[in-house]
Amino acid sequence: MKEDFKDEEHDILLLNGRRSNGRLATVKQETQNTRTDEKPKPVKREETLQAGKKAGQRWSNSAIRFAPLNVPLQRRLQTLTVLFHTLSIALGAAAFFFLCAIPLFWPLLIPYMIYSMASQASVNGSMKYRSEFLRRLPIWSLFAQYFPARLYRTVELPPTRKYIFGYHPHGIISMGAFVAFSTEALGFGQLFPGIKNSLLTLDSNFRIPIYREYALGMGMNSVSKESCENLLTRGGPNNVRSCLCRLATMIH
Repeated sequence: MKEDFKDEEHDILLLNGRRSNGRLATVKQETQNTRTDEKPKPVKREETLQAGKKAGQRWSNSAIRFAPLNVPLQRRLQTLTVLFHTLSIALGAAAFFFLCAIPLFWPLLIPYMIYSMASQASVNGSMKYRSEFLRRLPIWSLFAQYFPARLYRTVELPPTRKYIFGYHPHGIISMGAFVAFSTEALGFGQLFPGIKNSLLTLDSNFRIPIYREYALGMGMNSVSKESCENLLTRGGPNNVRSCLCRLATMIH
């Protein structure tokens, strides 16, 4: 009985060993097959090389683009005209402070400052400082050609009535409103004969020395309630106000 039991136990161990050996052999064979299937990737030499900073990359990624040297002269004049109007507020203030630094101009600047603070030219509706000579200068044609800008008329307006024009969207500097309603570059007087217009802007713009004279000469006026009422009542029978879209909120 004991010998039979030992033989039976020995047979079980042999079977387990065969099964385990077979399993190990199978796993080992699979791992060998996977290793043989994976081919080593060739190492590219480019991946191992590291480049430094690319020359001129900062200029190519910059938002500033300089004009080439072969730009026509007319295009340069157009850009110069637009730049002048864009910086007109800063140029007027800078010129005033520069003159203040010279004591020789103080006898002229002190009365000018008193006059500027007491003047009601931007709100009285008289438009006596409006200059047709400034409005018809040839440089404003260059200004309009820069974009280019065009003014279209959809209906004829009789000059015996008064009108309020809304301009929207106008942006910060209002290039389109300026060239259309403060100059004759787009032919406002030709499209609407007999109508005298006035572009309205912030009242604070007429507190800037020297720039206020430029704005008044171009026919601009304040967008305040007093200015609107005076332009409609005292401006005569054929005055039109072309104004920015903020006019509605200023009136109410």
